[in-house]
Amino acid sequence: PLIISKQVPAPANKYKVAKTLADALKAGLHYEVDEKNKNVILNQKGYQDCEDALGIQSLFEAPADGSGAWAPYVVNAVKAKELFTLDKDY
Repeated sequence: PLIISKQVPAPANKYKVAKTLADALKAGLHYEVDEKNKNVILNQKGYQDCEDALGIQSLFEAPADGSGAWAPYVVNAVKAKELFTLDKDY
């Protein structure tokens, strides 16, 4: 069956804030880079510092506004910072 759903606007503010957080995080201190698999893994300090900066309990809990949890935004911002080159990878 065909499922038709309306598009939900992307929360542009979350992308901007996640980029700011990613710029403040440091490799080796807040996360590890896995270049072979093109992945980054935030450690406990990375999660805790992001949660403190955002003033939230957990990056994995979705807020009441329905914009989704912060974790994927932050991880993708760190991936973009560490693993991708503008005009080459995206």
